[in-house]
Amino acid sequence: MTLLVAALYAEALPLQQQMRRRRALCDPEAGIVWLGLLRRRPVALVVTGVGARAGVRVSAALSALHRIGTPARRVLNFGTAGALGPGRPVGSAWAIVELEGRQLRTTPGQPRASLITVDTPVVTETRRAALAGRADLCDMEAGWVLRGSEGTDFAAIKVVSDLAGADPHDPLAPGRITMLRFFYRAFRLVDRALMPLLLQAMDAESEAVPITSLG
Repeated sequence: MTLLVAALYAEALPLQQQMRRRRALCDPEAGIVWLGLLRRRPVALVVTGVGARAGVRVSAALSALHRIGTPARRVLNFGTAGALGPGRPVGSAWAIVELEGRQLRTTPGQPRASLITVDTPVVTETRRAALAGRADLCDMEAGWVLRGSEGTDFAAIKVVSDLAGADPHDPLAPGRITMLRFFYRAFRLVDRALMPLLLQAMDAESEAVPITSLG
């Protein structure tokens, strides 16, 4: 079984809609973990939020799945991320090959990018420039999900939602965007751009790398 992990329900919804035979597993720490079939493969889906709680919820979800006799062999984190430089346009989807200095294996043929997890939103060009030398993309959950997945294979796929640091030409830049519009954008990007890569990765789940130590 693969545990699919999204930070936001808007990101998880397109995938949840494609799951068959869905049923809910309720856990006091993980929240609701959805079980079902995706492309005839058993999967679980959990929404974690961002920050440290993402790691806690992933760890709790893995424990809950183990308790009911359906342990996850792999964690696949998916969702939106901000670009830290040119060449990563809005709507482009990427298999993550490096996360905070750790190398991840990706599905052959998929476009690859590096990712860094930040604790607070990147809202200035100065901070974006400082981070650009460390990764191609940034988000607020993948690093925590990685830590919560210790001992389980891990992979990540992200779709670019914006240029981190507020692109002045983006009509949905911070200050002009409502949360509802942001969630709608996230839903559409996952549904239209990220889903093909995710389904391809599902068909090649042996490509993920086991995490043996997070130090």
